[in-house]
Amino acid sequence: MAKNQVRVRFAPSPTGEMHLGNARTLLFAVLFARHHAGTFILRIEDTDQERLVKGSVEYILKTLEWLGVTPDEGVCFDSKGQVTETGDKGPYIQSQRRAIYQQYADQLLAESKAYRCFATKEELELMRAEQVKAKQPPRYDGRYRDLDPTEAERRAAGEPFVIRFKMPLQGKVTAHDLVYGDITSDYAEQDDHIIIKSDGLPTYHFANVIDDHLMQITHVIRGQEWIASWPRHLATYAAFGWPMPEYTHVPLIFGPDKAKLSKRHGAKTVLAYKEEGYLPEAVINYLVFLGWSPKTTQEFFLWDELVAAFDLKGINKANPIFDPVKLGFVNGVYLRQLPAEQLMSKAEEWLARADWFDRAERDYLVKAIASVQERAKTLAELPGLVEFYFNRPEPDVKLIPFKTQAPTETARLLELAVVGLKEIKEWTLIEIEAQLRSRIEQAACQNGELLWPVRAALTGREASPGAFEVAEVLGQTETILRLDEAVKQLKS
Repeated sequence: MAKNQVRVRFAPSPTGEMHLGNARTLLFAVLFARHHAGTFILRIEDTDQERLVKGSVEYILKTLEWLGVTPDEGVCFDSKGQVTETGDKGPYIQSQRRAIYQQYADQLLAESKAYRCFATKEELELMRAEQVKAKQPPRYDGRYRDLDPTEAERRAAGEPFVIRFKMPLQGKVTAHDLVYGDITSDYAEQDDHIIIKSDGLPTYHFANVIDDHLMQITHVIRGQEWIASWPRHLATYAAFGWPMPEYTHVPLIFGPDKAKLSKRHGAKTVLAYKEEGYLPEAVINYLVFLGWSPKTTQEFFLWDELVAAFDLKGINKANPIFDPVKLGFVNGVYLRQLPAEQLMSKAEEWLARADWFDRAERDYLVKAIASVQERAKTLAELPGLVEFYFNRPEPDVKLIPFKTQAPTETARLLELAVVGLKEIKEWTLIEIEAQLRSRIEQAACQNGELLWPVRAALTGREASPGAFEVAEVLGQTETILRLDEAVKQLKS
């Protein structure tokens, strides 16, 4: 490895779908690696076999794929979409590294830095019940810590056991975090934690230290919740005499009620946002700005701009608040920045479900989308926003009149509008607006008294693009046909 080369990992557990908090940690790790021209590694931590969910690894990879993230090393998809690995420090799936963890656990046993514990489930439950009764914190009391190694070897031949790490019994440890600064912990508050479970698999606390060392991880970026167990990892590094990576603990995302973000706050899995028509660029921008600042006034970034600007020092200690309304706003900003034709292509999955899609001409659809682009917040909204261009609305005689306007007066003004629109030789936005404003002047009425009925008759909606824009897209023949039909209904 080149001197000072940055190597960062993202190590999710395959226990379900990826949520926003995981995705933000992922993005921080990737941006940091890319900013320093380093290596991004995807590792799968699947040692908790009871919580595994089938298909989760594929789901994680599909999430990364949608976000545009490709691991430089580790677990990935091959050209056929199958799960594989790339890199020379594998396996990158922890359950396939059992022999490696056992080797290092045996080393600690031989050095009397770990020991076999034969406490049964019932024994541990009784121990903790007594501690609770005595108003002591429930924790393992170290009862097998000083068992003679020869006796432990003998018992291990016929009894189930776990391997526990010998934590220092006293003293303090201080380590530096790039967000929270120096953090001091008292070893006396830690118990002897399990490093190898009875099934032979390691716990997270042991495996992640071994893997980070062997995979030469230089920077660990993970959630704030791991600070409490950080002393265990620090003690493990010390036991092996290994240098530690630099740590950055990322503040948790909260909901508006200042509780940890959950479904009740409107948060969804990352791919649920894809299904609802959010752009990955918008989701990335929103998540990265949850607790991070570039120290500039710029709010919306392209990926390369984020890579150039990203610095771990920009992460704030305060827990950011997730706001689904703001996410929708950000997505709308990114939608409006797209050329209409590109927006149509991105929305085709949703557009293709509409009953009118097969008869829609491409150029006409692009114009329709361009007219509603300012109003769209998601790709999924687009079919509904443009539907009136393809399915002629039934004239609504209650909607078409402006405020308290009498239907007969509305019909008269629409007829006046039709006369002007029929005179147009070249159907352009400028000509349409000029003719309709001329009719407003001729009728000596307010803008809304004519433009509202025209727009409502053309769209059948209270909210839509303006009358001029809608008429331009519909074309002269269809516009006049819809207005004539509205006049007929208003007079009946």
